[in-house]
Amino acid sequence: MVQKVQVAVGIVLHQDHVLIAQRNSAQHQGNLWEFPGGKIQPHETPLQALKREFLEEVNLTVEQADFFMEVEYQYVDKVVLLHVYLIHHFYGQAQGLEAQPIKWVNIKELSHYEFPNANEAIIKKLLALG
Repeated sequence: MVQKVQVAVGIVLHQDHVLIAQRNSAQHQGNLWEFPGGKIQPHETPLQALKREFLEEVNLTVEQADFFMEVEYQYVDKVVLLHVYLIHHFYGQAQGLEAQPIKWVNIKELSHYEFPNANEAIIKKLLALG
């Protein structure tokens, strides 16, 4: 049976930029860029996981996040279900607390970065927002 991994993903909108982070080279899809987030624990809702992961990974406290979309993607070894949120209000100074590079990128420049295939639909929808 193929493993299904539930992941909470946050898109931090700040003017016309979004926050992205580079995955550790030892991770699945290593060195690719991603929107911050992480696996949902059995006792958490996607929104609870999003808030926890943002504090742990990028030092941001999420105050308001709205559901944006769900993406299910089949990799060879697993299925990933991404619960994607738009983060409108947050506080803190973004930093990679797990030694991962992070950067603010203009939405129109996202295509210049290599993301896991599961993120393709997210980027397409973001670009359509203008």
